[in-house]
Amino acid sequence: LLSGCEELNRQKYIHRDLAARNCLLTEKGPNRVVKIGDFGMARDIYENNYYRKGGRAKLPVRWMPPEAFLDGLFTAKTDVWSFGVVLWEISSFGMLPYFGVDNFDVMGLVTSGGRLDPPNSVPYEVSILPFLLILFSKSCIRKLILTKKVARTNAGI
Repeated sequence: LLSGCEELNRQKYIHRDLAARNCLLTEKGPNRVVKIGDFGMARDIYENNYYRKGGRAKLPVRWMPPEAFLDGLFTAKTDVWSFGVVLWEISSFGMLPYFGVDNFDVMGLVTSGGRLDPPNSVPYEVSILPFLLILFSKSCIRKLILTKKVARTNAGI
């Protein structure tokens, strides 16, 4: 999944709807490969490195950083944030992010600095919390983190 996100970034595309529901597994067993699907919201950002959305289309706000639903601004950093939510989905065994909270309240929560709590199903020793905190940070370097995480993951760290 990380490699796929990085390849999209390298090709100057943003997915804008990265979620567990849009990830496909190629086969059963230890040789599984994750493929990113559903490119209906993907955009080419070759010219400006960003895409500004206009209009009133429905958006996956539970997987979006505040700048995306507040300003309609989508960059590679948007997909990095969404990747963090996908990690949360996987570690929670498919729970809906911000379960029990309506979309409008999710937007308010995320805008005010609220983030997903670690899933109860993940023991602290293997918690993805530190990783999620980095991915959900407001830092301008969020885009760069993805490349470094791919390298570390491939190295087995």
